[in-house]
Amino acid sequence: MEGVNKMSKYGSNIYKRKDGRWEGRYIVGYKNNRSIYKSVYAKNMDELKEKMQCVLTCDIKKPTTLNELIYSWLSYGKIKNKESTYDKYSYIMEKHIKNGIGEIRLKNLTSVQVNQFLNDKFKNYSASYVKTMAIIIKSAIDFGHKEQLPELPNIQVNMPFSPKKEVNILGLDEQRQLELYIKNNQSLTALGIMLSLYAGLRIGEVCALRWNNIDFKNRIITVDSTIVRIKNENNKWIYKVGPPKTTHSKRDIPITNNLYQLLTAEFRNNKSPYIISNQESFLNIRTFEYRYHKLLKDADLYPHNFHTFRHTFATRCIESGVDIKTLSEVLGHSSVSFTLNTYVHPSFQEKCIQFEKLNNLTG
Repeated sequence: MEGVNKMSKYGSNIYKRKDGRWEGRYIVGYKNNRSIYKSVYAKNMDELKEKMQCVLTCDIKKPTTLNELIYSWLSYGKIKNKESTYDKYSYIMEKHIKNGIGEIRLKNLTSVQVNQFLNDKFKNYSASYVKTMAIIIKSAIDFGHKEQLPELPNIQVNMPFSPKKEVNILGLDEQRQLELYIKNNQSLTALGIMLSLYAGLRIGEVCALRWNNIDFKNRIITVDSTIVRIKNENNKWIYKVGPPKTTHSKRDIPITNNLYQLLTAEFRNNKSPYIISNQESFLNIRTFEYRYHKLLKDADLYPHNFHTFRHTFATRCIESGVDIKTLSEVLGHSSVSFTLNTYVHPSFQEKCIQFEKLNNLTG
């Protein structure tokens, strides 16, 4: 768009123009299941938001099909959703919903149709993937009710049951074997594994971590970004550095002694602003996945998912006596209960140790 400087952090329907003004785009109607936009302009962001709120509550053409409702919900959500989230929802919409159930007029839409659609998808896709489809449809319907669409009936969307997956962690013997191999075969890939094993970083956070995120004097890692997957202007999926997964994911993590030694040794030889890359740009997540799987194979270890190291970190912290509140903040979680229920996996040996404490009560 000529004369406009796109500011992705504000959502792809809000722009700061080169002339200093702010521009916001909103839907005024639909044609061939595509949104038709108009724009409003303002001197600053706050003024633009007020104008956007005003036009969005005006009597513009209302959605009449599920497709139009979802496109409308997606458009309004651009302001608050992460770019990667918007692209993910848009992709699922285009691939699975648009040419099927999306063509049904709202006044004819029923709970049976929605849930039959989800059940049919469940035959070929994972529960978590179908659950995302359900979230898109339910969120759009809830949005429609808030907009008081007269033709939209009350629809009950059933969320697919997703059994809790058994998450593996490294046993102590496995962890010792891995760390011994890393000690004798140091590499950027090994350093990436240790950043998760001793700081609890996610794979995207590891790949996005820069040397300026390391405070060697105070021994602190500052996590302020991650690698996200989005669509570019040519509608192709790309990886880029983006904001953390949630607001709580931006955090400071103390550096343990063994991790400090690895970081200082690598810092002397660094050739990139990114910690686990040897180029000017960050290391692609897929490339890093290939490399760490090869390292595990060379170390004669089971091919664990990278997230296993984060779960292992959390469990070892609890076994070492780290209080749950501290652990929750280091992991970047919004609640202590989520940390306990999702990331703490005591081994049977640890359970035996804990139950032995019963004997101490009676001597």
